[in-house]
Amino acid sequence: MVDQPVVTEQADGTPMAFVLGKDGHIYMTKRQPGSTWSPLTDLGGNFVAAPTVVRNSKGVVQVDAFDRDGKLWYLNQRTASSEDFIPWRTQDAYSSVPAGYEKQTFAGASQAAVVDGESDRAFVLGIDKQGRLGVNRADDKRDGWWVWGVSDTTGLIGTPSAVRGADGKMVAFARTKDGEIWAAKESSRTSGGKTLNGFYGEGTVIPGIKTEGSPVAVVNKDKALGVLVRDDKGYIRYSAQRPDGSFGNWAMVWSGKAATDPSVVQLADGRWGVFFLDTEGVERMYWLTPANGSAAMAAPNTRMKRSTTPESAPESLFTGGPTAKSGTKPTAPAAK
Repeated sequence: MVDQPVVTEQADGTPMAFVLGKDGHIYMTKRQPGSTWSPLTDLGGNFVAAPTVVRNSKGVVQVDAFDRDGKLWYLNQRTASSEDFIPWRTQDAYSSVPAGYEKQTFAGASQAAVVDGESDRAFVLGIDKQGRLGVNRADDKRDGWWVWGVSDTTGLIGTPSAVRGADGKMVAFARTKDGEIWAAKESSRTSGGKTLNGFYGEGTVIPGIKTEGSPVAVVNKDKALGVLVRDDKGYIRYSAQRPDGSFGNWAMVWSGKAATDPSVVQLADGRWGVFFLDTEGVERMYWLTPANGSAAMAAPNTRMKRSTTPESAPESLFTGGPTAKSGTKPTAPAAK
């Protein structure tokens, strides 16, 4: 196996894990009664990076991935919690690509998808070979995909992330080639008689840090947005969106350094926690306290502008620590 595994839950609460094999196939396993895992199921494919896995509003698990040529493919369960998956399909089989925009332009290692709570299809993102953020999703009738809409901004790298804001619009984050974090709000434009949805305009660069990792976007319980990164010095930092649509100073989640980029888990009540390994190999978990509050909520129809200097803002507070009770590096259980 290569790349990191991707974990989700199907509608009945059963954990599922997906991983990329050296043969380019995607493999899947489910947790069984008695805490065992099922044998790996070969879902096939010809991919170079781990897939993105989401559960849509119908409870159906969908898997999205870019192949070696940079083309998007996807498969999904036939029904929620089903053992049967519909075979791989490609977006290009359902819609055309705008004139002048090649079909095979997406970098295989750059992909992301988020569930659209108002529909039953994933909202899919990818960074193309020109460093533009591309976006696509199925239409409302479920009989096709929109054409790809790509950002005006170029020079983006890594894996993008996006969440839906309080005003119903998606906000996307990506790393620039200079290591800064770029953000933009979902918008649309018309080209060749077709409506393209994407992240147009300049967007905003959140100043104050440089990073070599990819951003992780989150939505707080009060619908306020935030973004997490590991900076170039190894600290996990968090920036919350202000009412005017800009982003605040980068607060430290923990005073020590991390060895991995952060991962985020969100509970059904809207609370979320951030996980990472520190430089001693200890797994750490931190929760954002209510101190962040609704003050960080984005105002509806706010237009994003490029920031020049970080403004003074109170730092968000996090609570937590090592997940191991002893606070030391976890060890494997002794053999019986």
